[in-house]
Amino acid sequence: MNNWILAFLISFTFWGLSLTNIGQPQSYNFDEFHYIPAAKAFLDKGPILNTEHPPLAKIIIAQGILLLGDNPMGWRMMSSLFGALTLAGIYLWSLNLFASQRSALFAAIITAANQMLFVQSRIAMLDTFMAAFLVWAAYTFSFWWRHREKNYVLFLSSFFFGLATATKWFSVMPMGVVGLLLLVAFFKDKKVRLSAVIGFILIAFITYAITFYPNNFLHAQFVIWESQQRVTGTHPYASSWWTWPLQIRPIWYSYEAINGSDLIRPVILIGNPLIIWGGIIALFYCGWLAFAKRSSVAREVLLAYLVCLFSWAIVPRKLAFFYYYYPAALMLSLVLTKALEKTKLRWIFAGVSVLFFIYFYPVLSSTPVKPESLSRWTWFSKWI
Repeated sequence: MNNWILAFLISFTFWGLSLTNIGQPQSYNFDEFHYIPAAKAFLDKGPILNTEHPPLAKIIIAQGILLLGDNPMGWRMMSSLFGALTLAGIYLWSLNLFASQRSALFAAIITAANQMLFVQSRIAMLDTFMAAFLVWAAYTFSFWWRHREKNYVLFLSSFFFGLATATKWFSVMPMGVVGLLLLVAFFKDKKVRLSAVIGFILIAFITYAITFYPNNFLHAQFVIWESQQRVTGTHPYASSWWTWPLQIRPIWYSYEAINGSDLIRPVILIGNPLIIWGGIIALFYCGWLAFAKRSSVAREVLLAYLVCLFSWAIVPRKLAFFYYYYPAALMLSLVLTKALEKTKLRWIFAGVSVLFFIYFYPVLSSTPVKPESLSRWTWFSKWI
């Protein structure tokens, strides 16, 4: 089967799963109260809300509201679509990395089962869109890196990086690392021309700038910076970046009581324990493959993960949350695929990962449960 067709069959199957019960909770889900009003303000041509972030994700959310109405389905429809596109990007990127349809399929399965993609695909938050653009940017750059001749692919990567940055400024960090790799290639490889480097920079910048139209572009940058500096204080779900790989503080996105019933609808952003914790072991193994065995693929997947995680160590933000780990958690799929590439155990790993997903499904999907049953899924005191 054509790999593009298979990629989208996988992603649209996942899309159908993510749409199940997406209208719950019926109230704003965690940080949706920041972004849905901002999206509706675009539709109403009102004042700009949520000034601490660029506009693109909120414009995209607004299209779902325009299409399906001001209701939970309308709020979250575009997130579910971009979650599915993220999965398609992971499949194609894995195919490019490992040159194996089976490895790409394995990566797609554990990405879908890692739970964070599922939850983020059902909530109107910026990171869902940012991660989708970053995955496609990384995939297209990775494809170009192996050929060094098809500059239109490099410029497509630049376009996706521009879109990612227009969603959330964090994207500047991975884009900067890719820019450095491009400069290294320029000085070492005669196939890489200066026009490719300049084009990469210009396309990313122009793409980013266009998303602010018709507003004053330069003024908007100062407003975003100043607004970011005002994000201070404390939050019960705040956590430090170095705790995220251990999943010490997952986030309760919603805890909605059902009227006339003793049931609740919970939504917890919690990663699949097998993938999140098993991925840590895989990281060390990939490190060994990268340096002892000189595996270029191991270096690439390791770099992708480390950039997504360690960028938060230098980002000047006073308040951070576990959902910031989402892009790095997606990279764990590539790390695990490389670590388990030459063993049949990977299919056992994939199967058990799916079983974990099924086990946690009620608290990922806002399924009605009794409050006293929550201890089945909240294994540690910090998970409550």
